[in-house]
Amino acid sequence: MNKTISNSESSIQSFKYLDWRDRPENVKKQIDSAFNSIKYNECSQWGVFNGNSDYGILGIDVCALIEKIIVSAPKEKKDFYVLDIGAGNFQSCDYIANCFKDKQILEGKRLHVFGIRGEGGSDSIEESGHCQIYKLTAFKVENLYEELAKRNYPNENIFDVVETNWCMRHLSDPVGAFVQAFDATNPEGGFFLTDGFFYGLDANSANTDAANLYFYLLLLNTKAPFLVQHWNDNRSLDRCVLKRANKTPCQLSMCYKDIQIESRFRDFYQIGSGAITLFESHYAKSQGKITSNENRWFQMNGKHDSSRYLHGDFSLFNWLQENKLINKDAEWVDFTYKRTTSNENN
Repeated sequence: MNKTISNSESSIQSFKYLDWRDRPENVKKQIDSAFNSIKYNECSQWGVFNGNSDYGILGIDVCALIEKIIVSAPKEKKDFYVLDIGAGNFQSCDYIANCFKDKQILEGKRLHVFGIRGEGGSDSIEESGHCQIYKLTAFKVENLYEELAKRNYPNENIFDVVETNWCMRHLSDPVGAFVQAFDATNPEGGFFLTDGFFYGLDANSANTDAANLYFYLLLLNTKAPFLVQHWNDNRSLDRCVLKRANKTPCQLSMCYKDIQIESRFRDFYQIGSGAITLFESHYAKSQGKITSNENRWFQMNGKHDSSRYLHGDFSLFNWLQENKLINKDAEWVDFTYKRTTSNENN
């Protein structure tokens, strides 16, 4: 059964950048419906990708990254924050706390490890040496900002590392969640590790190639340094790390347009909500229509299809490599941004 929910009044909005607070009512309704379908589950039940101790995005050991952040921080900084979005059964929270509970580098300091998930249970706060673990349940991820605020936790410009794996793709509005997660990172070098997700752009239909392409487009639009790794394990989408460079919030030149619900989204694309939110892109309007059958914007020098190659910001790649945070055999490959004309598509 396929259906498209119309929302013509919201198809064109007046603001320049995407604001998740301005979601159309039909998008909010679908978010609530998907959330209500899992919030009473006592544990996470997503199968193969159901949380993990270390997601290994781009081969980065998250504990090694956190340690580097701690030792490089100003001496006056006493508190560090980590957030796992879609934490499964909180394996990564326990893993990180176990890594740091007795670390000398945290003497007189504190590592706050947050895990959030949509499934139910009781929120808990656990002490483990130098670490405090916050396990937050029945958490509506797409309303990250509000959900943290109503629990009296910090929700903006705070997290030194935000990580998520196979959570965003299950959401009805992963783009809105992406904006909030980006804004939650520390503007003085916070890291956001995530994999891709599906959303619709200018009435284009969903497929894996389009999802990866739109993911790159989203990353470019943040204007933050990033690296992307091709990844297709068990229908996974490409993965990336962003490093926030300043206090500028995530500014995406797009607006909400509609939401589409189709059985194939859940059955074939493994989107838990069964929905894809559609957007209208201001940047695309200025450059011409984007079509799903367009030749790839990103020509990866023929090396895109190997996870060994990382594409994006060379300075970020160099920093990760110098600090031994990525695999030693990883290689940086530049990509060229290429728009194809309508004539080239024909």
